[in-house]
Amino acid sequence: MMLYTTFRKLKNVEGWDEQFDVLARAMDGWRAHGVDTPIPLTGILETCGVDAAVVWGITSCGVEAIDFARRFSLACVKHVEDLIDSPDVKNCTELSGRFLDGEVTRRELMNSCFQLETSGDARIDNFINSAAGLVEMAVLSRDTEKILGAAATAVRDCYFAADMVGKELEELQWIRETFQKMLEVE
Repeated sequence: MMLYTTFRKLKNVEGWDEQFDVLARAMDGWRAHGVDTPIPLTGILETCGVDAAVVWGITSCGVEAIDFARRFSLACVKHVEDLIDSPDVKNCTELSGRFLDGEVTRRELMNSCFQLETSGDARIDNFINSAAGLVEMAVLSRDTEKILGAAATAVRDCYFAADMVGKELEELQWIRETFQKMLEVE
């Protein structure tokens, strides 16, 4: 599912002025490109990097990006959940995916993910448990802003968990490749 945004939508997301300027220069200026001309998120990924594409780009897409944001953040948590030995986190992410596919109810998901047990390594647990909780919020919320914010923060937490064990470069590459692949799936 290719997602698109526009310079107008990107400008409405606060805190990304530097990336806005970088993207505008890469496209010969925002006026030349057009303020409402679609910009694919893959273009933001290539020009401004993963963080800008995941947080700034998805947020600017609004409601069109909800399903993608939920599924992408869930994929990121599943990718790093092996860094801790927590059956609760694995169960929560598995049920979040099944909820998105319509296989479990909202109540079943909430009951399962309400309290996550930790594995004992507080540095990594904090990030992965936070990410799993954020995915649950992204999956269950009905508020577009909360969904997109929670999903983006979950992706960041997954990166930080990988960073704790010295796998940040591999995780960054995985996030980039997975983001691009998921966008290109029709």
